[in-house]
Amino acid sequence: MTNCAVHCTECEYPLYLDHNEDCVHECESGYYHSDNPTKTCKVCVDPCETCTNEHFCTRCLRGFLMSEEGTCVDPCPMGYVSETDSKTCVPCDSTCRTCHGTGLDHCDSCEPPLYLHNHNCVTICPVGMYDHD
Repeated sequence: MTNCAVHCTECEYPLYLDHNEDCVHECESGYYHSDNPTKTCKVCVDPCETCTNEHFCTRCLRGFLMSEEGTCVDPCPMGYVSETDSKTCVPCDSTCRTCHGTGLDHCDSCEPPLYLHNHNCVTICPVGMYDHD
């Protein structure tokens, strides 16, 4: 069924049926290979630019960041910070609730019962300081 007169409804192995109803070796950008129930090219879910399946993005559309779970987000979820070079969300230090900058341990807020001091999360306030919750 690789030489369909008008539009194909399925393709011979190893080809995939694309959104134009043509048989292709590779799905175009924005589509992924699906083998269930037939070999077809299925559209990536927005805001994915490319994906390996309907639940895992491999590249995000401009303005979005890649999360660890393979989804595209804006902004990064709490506990993550955007890594500018790779356009991905990376986890803050485990003591940070939120962080920023290039250092993942450059905390903006801390997970309770920790206290923020000089962008670090500490268990007790330094001498001469007190908790002012």
